[in-house]
Amino acid sequence: MSADHRQIDGSLKAILRISLPLIVSALSSNLLLLIDRAILSLYSLTAMNAASIAGNFVAIFCFFFCAIAGIAEVYVGQSNGQKLYDRLAVPVWQMIYFSAIGFVVMSIAAHFAEYLSSFPDYCREDGLAYQRLMMYFSPICAVKTAIASFFIGQGKTKIITFTVVVGAISNVALDWLFVFGYGGIIPAWGCKGAAVASILAEVFEVAILALVFFYKDNRLHFGTIKCLRFDKDIFLGCLKLGCPLAIGRIFELLAWYLVFIEISRVSSKVSSVYAICVSIYVFFSFVCDGISKSSATVSSNLIGQRDLAAIKKSLKIFLKLILCIGSVITLPLVLFPQSIFFFLDMLPESVSDLYSDMVVMFQLLALNVVLEAVSCTLWGVFMAGGDTRYPMIANLCSLWGTVVLPVVVLHLLGTLNSAVIVYQLSTVWCLTTLLLFYHRYRSLKWYNVLQKL
Repeated sequence: MSADHRQIDGSLKAILRISLPLIVSALSSNLLLLIDRAILSLYSLTAMNAASIAGNFVAIFCFFFCAIAGIAEVYVGQSNGQKLYDRLAVPVWQMIYFSAIGFVVMSIAAHFAEYLSSFPDYCREDGLAYQRLMMYFSPICAVKTAIASFFIGQGKTKIITFTVVVGAISNVALDWLFVFGYGGIIPAWGCKGAAVASILAEVFEVAILALVFFYKDNRLHFGTIKCLRFDKDIFLGCLKLGCPLAIGRIFELLAWYLVFIEISRVSSKVSSVYAICVSIYVFFSFVCDGISKSSATVSSNLIGQRDLAAIKKSLKIFLKLILCIGSVITLPLVLFPQSIFFFLDMLPESVSDLYSDMVVMFQLLALNVVLEAVSCTLWGVFMAGGDTRYPMIANLCSLWGTVVLPVVVLHLLGTLNSAVIVYQLSTVWCLTTLLLFYHRYRSLKWYNVLQKL
């Protein structure tokens, strides 16, 4: 029992034990999306553009439910820090119930998919097919997030890594099968096939996590079945903490969706280049995803132990970790962009005349990943203590003010003719957000929030 319930401290060893599996898990998830887009690009650039636009739109709904469901991790972490082990499964069940509500809401929304989005004419049919399917099943990711929080909150992250890797491998195989078809048995579904593959992969991941969640040891030691009753206080508590995050994610994703729509109106070729770079950026953002979850896990456990000094110490370790990992993983992208161009040369339609723009975008992408990862570390600390409103407002004001508004103005003026400007503005956004978060951290207002817990 002691091995299962060892306390999480702010040491380098503890942070690496928690962070590395979560970073690898995020890497697998993001690699999955990158491969999904790559396979679609080999099928058709139109299909890739359609899936990218639709995927950005569906992510608005998906991340709303996931952001709230993920708050269970904070409750699990705090209970684990206080050694209240019989309470660990309670928030998990509340967020599973919340996810069930999501299926009802999204089933209704999916019926009106064609009225809820905007596609250029050249990819409207493919985009709607992809979007409608993904909307029906998008709450599956919230179920996965809720169950995963049971393990992440305790620092048991290896099962998350295993699950995500299995899901990624299955998705790649299913992608190729359903996008291109197989002989006369399975038809080539193109964009629709990519959606089916993603949904099935999510189902596999939920099944694996559920099997472990209901495993005998977890049933006996943590009451994973006994805790299934509805707990109004925990349910509403998760909503209270999660809603600012969810609202923030909605408007953040809506912002990028609008930017994508504006870029898609420049030309099909510029839209394709932007979609490719966005997919690459999403892949490299696994550092941000993994670090954010790790920071929240470590901080929530330390909050349970009421050890604020250790939180500050752990933050410095996270910053060093980000600089090491971020610098190394993005270096090939900056120094060897030809490796990406080699792949692009195999696409059905050429975008080689925009390679010079992509070199600049790659350089800015590398910088933005590191800056955003630092912000995500601070966000994890704020979230663990329940200080979710400020970072949400600060991030949105920065994003809409420094990226969305300028892009819309450039479009209205008729001077939006390249995707490079979006990445230049994104750098301004990353720097502005980081400064606002750092000011919040230095002000110690997040400390005052912790004192009220």
